[in-house]
Amino acid sequence: MPDLTAKTICRQLLLVLLFCLPQLSIANDLLKPFEVNYKLYKSGLSVAQITVILQQQEDLWLWRSDMRPASWISLFSDNRSFNKTQFMLEDEALRLKRIDLGKQANNEIVESAVFDWASRQMTTERKGKTREIPVTNPVYDYQSIHLLAGELQRSASDSKQVDFYRKGKLTTATMQHKGQEVLDYGPAQQQVEVFTLQRADSDEMLTYFYSPDQLLYPVRVEHSGPDSSGYIIILQPDKT
Repeated sequence: MPDLTAKTICRQLLLVLLFCLPQLSIANDLLKPFEVNYKLYKSGLSVAQITVILQQQEDLWLWRSDMRPASWISLFSDNRSFNKTQFMLEDEALRLKRIDLGKQANNEIVESAVFDWASRQMTTERKGKTREIPVTNPVYDYQSIHLLAGELQRSASDSKQVDFYRKGKLTTATMQHKGQEVLDYGPAQQQVEVFTLQRADSDEMLTYFYSPDQLLYPVRVEHSGPDSSGYIIILQPDKT
């Protein structure tokens, strides 16, 4: 027979209440298709170019990043890669559907994650290993995390801890709104909104600088950590 003690019933009710607590919602009007280009710098040198695209596919959205070596590096290596995040909004809540990372040369997928929200399960494939991981809360990755920046600002919240996908696993990450500052952007200065992202399983930190009227993609990203592997990503001017 099932355990119907008062302690067990209270625990089950608490779990139901926790599950029903309101989450930060994502407004549909925040999502607008775009295509932007970045340059990635390490030690002051441009080492890669990145094209980021957000496009709608009926009820689904696709966030795609294509990275290719800078022209001088491509003489020695043509290691072009892609990162695709497919998602939808369900009652204004983020629902990742699929994540694919791979090589552009032969369109080979080297890492994937497929989300089944009906069964609340994520199936990942990485380095020949398949794992099934339970999911209960909205999951973010390095592309969809920009949606959280917009929601933090809209709700006037300072920070939010979320479940975060990274290399076939789930961890937690905290995004914090640090306020505004003036950023030297090319020959001019620009007022920006500053957010940081810190994963629980890493000492690395990402700092995002957004134009106040565009929080879907940053104008600058700074990566810092305990070693010297930091980098900077800078939005390139629109040529159109």
